[in-house]
Amino acid sequence: MGPVGKSIATGNIGSVVPGGEEQFQRVFAEAPIGMALFDPDYRFVRVNRALAQMLDTTEEALVGASCDSVIQPDEAAGQRLLAERLLDREIQGYKVQRRYPAADRPERFADVTVTRIDTESGGVLGLEMIEDITEARTAKEQTRIHEAELAHATRLAMLGEMVAGIAHEVNQPLAAIVNYANGSTRRLQSGDAQDTRVIQGALSRIATEAMRASEIVRRLKSLARKESVQRERQPLEEIAQRSLRLVESEAGAKEVTITLDLAREIPPVLVDPIQIEQIVVNLVRNACEAMSEQSEPKRVTIRTFREGDESVAISVADTGPGLGPALLNRVFDAFFTTKRSGLGMGLSISRSIAESHHGRLWAEENRPQGTVFTLALPIFGGNEN
Repeated sequence: MGPVGKSIATGNIGSVVPGGEEQFQRVFAEAPIGMALFDPDYRFVRVNRALAQMLDTTEEALVGASCDSVIQPDEAAGQRLLAERLLDREIQGYKVQRRYPAADRPERFADVTVTRIDTESGGVLGLEMIEDITEARTAKEQTRIHEAELAHATRLAMLGEMVAGIAHEVNQPLAAIVNYANGSTRRLQSGDAQDTRVIQGALSRIATEAMRASEIVRRLKSLARKESVQRERQPLEEIAQRSLRLVESEAGAKEVTITLDLAREIPPVLVDPIQIEQIVVNLVRNACEAMSEQSEPKRVTIRTFREGDESVAISVADTGPGLGPALLNRVFDAFFTTKRSGLGMGLSISRSIAESHHGRLWAEENRPQGTVFTLALPIFGGNEN
């Protein structure tokens, strides 16, 4: 430890911070967050009580120890490099999120702000201000898990409400398979099978319809799954098309016409596709229900487009009675609903999902009538990354 470090360790702050020894010592010692000074060898020359308590040790045990020794090993090299650049005066300061491991206690997380102190003698020290965010991080993770549980429960409830349309959708390819198979069987039994191209065509159509039925079941299983969030690169237009296939039978039964208006060559997004499909399906079903008691027109338009320089968006517009200005924001409140039945959780959960993807979900009046809901998401590879 050099002379600068020794002066700090022995409490001789006046030689380091001119005229500020008493004030510095009081703030340093009594700060509610962890504070530490380190020297050019990246060793602690002084720490306060808050940091020692956070790391479940003593101030004496930390002084003189390498700063590397308390940091998660896979982070140590990168943080030492930042400290070297700081003390070499290449940068004025930096901020990092740090993990503090321990064998006999839970891992701690902290936001760390590091700055440089130039001493009166021409030396230099690093000053760390360390805010323990473990509890806040844990609470945030518990909130995320709770929201995921709610989203899953909402998907299951939504699938229960859609069961009639789903049964009809699955029945169509199965009925086609039966018809093609029966036709082929009759040709074989009658001996009219010399033209194998007819039989081959029927078998090909059977395979196509079987794949269609399989895809329907796969999508339903995906919506019903209860797994951790899996984000992947997705074109927004594909999400729109998959969502439409899930609701088109139900919409048809309610005599609602759904139109896709998909922009070409818009950038992809980084999302959990099942969660985003959940939002779109919920919006389309709400739109169909809003128009259930009116005569023509009953139209829903699903549109994708650029939203500014850093986002893309998908909107669902209907030609229903509309919400009115007073309800455009209230519809996102938990347990608020304009339906005769329902919990009023669908839009609240949808907005939470949008925000967890660093996106936005809002409603506005559609012209000349109805409501339009818009979901905007950051472009994959933009600033969000």
